[in-house]
Amino acid sequence: MSFQLVYAIDAACLELAVLSFVSVCLHSRPTSVRVLTPAGVDLSLFQQLAGVMSVPFVHQQLPQNTPLQRLSAELRPYFYCLEALSSSTPGPMLLLDADTVCVGDLSPLTALKLTAEHPIAACSHHRPMPDRQLALQLLSPFHYINAGVLLADPTHLASQFNVSDAVRFFEQHTSLCRFREQCVLNHLLAGRFQHLPARYNLLSWMRYRARRSLWQNQAVNSMASVLPEERDHAAIVHFSNGCLPHHLRWYQRDRFDRYWLRLRRSLQVWRQHGGPLPTQWPRFEPMLKRSF
Repeated sequence: MSFQLVYAIDAACLELAVLSFVSVCLHSRPTSVRVLTPAGVDLSLFQQLAGVMSVPFVHQQLPQNTPLQRLSAELRPYFYCLEALSSSTPGPMLLLDADTVCVGDLSPLTALKLTAEHPIAACSHHRPMPDRQLALQLLSPFHYINAGVLLADPTHLASQFNVSDAVRFFEQHTSLCRFREQCVLNHLLAGRFQHLPARYNLLSWMRYRARRSLWQNQAVNSMASVLPEERDHAAIVHFSNGCLPHHLRWYQRDRFDRYWLRLRRSLQVWRQHGGPLPTQWPRFEPMLKRSF
């Protein structure tokens, strides 16, 4: 069993999502890719790449009557993922933020059994977040999940989640939702998440270059001890907090950043001059020994 790959984006995130999509196809094989956008977004490049990678492509437009229309234009793009989660498409789907890159095998995810009680899986922030626990009524300070990588079964999820309830909660409790749609999901699906290892959503603060972060101190964060192992076996890297590789200084970049930049250069060359097909673009090669 495999998964449908899903992105919920606007035009500003198109190139990021394309690079993420190709990286997934180079390391795993989704059954299809579904891209949800507002009206007017040109997905011809995405559709072309999906054809080259032999992955069926579906373009889903944001419904005109979606409850998301009640949100301001500035906020709305952050909430597109909620509309994607409400899909009626059967089977598991992997919903990724555009600012992610796949660097490992995702097949272990397909072995995870999603149920009516736990219809969705994600990685926690792997550090205590007591303010989120109190504000959103979570089970513990470690239960706050990051919504950049979500594995969900839409059939089971439908009975637990809908967009109208999500928008209503945000409108009524905006002050509690420090991280917008992510806080909404954490509250509405509290206790319903299965927790994935950090390797499936390696956040920027977890990287070796952030080793002096307070949260990588084991005396402060009891989950910090797993980070070296998770970095060594990373499968999805999330360039969170705006840490996109081309925005970093050269000496700040690690092997994950350099891989993303290679993919970006390959895309630019392919679009301008032809050259190697995306199926021939480089796969990420893990180091044989621990590296940073």
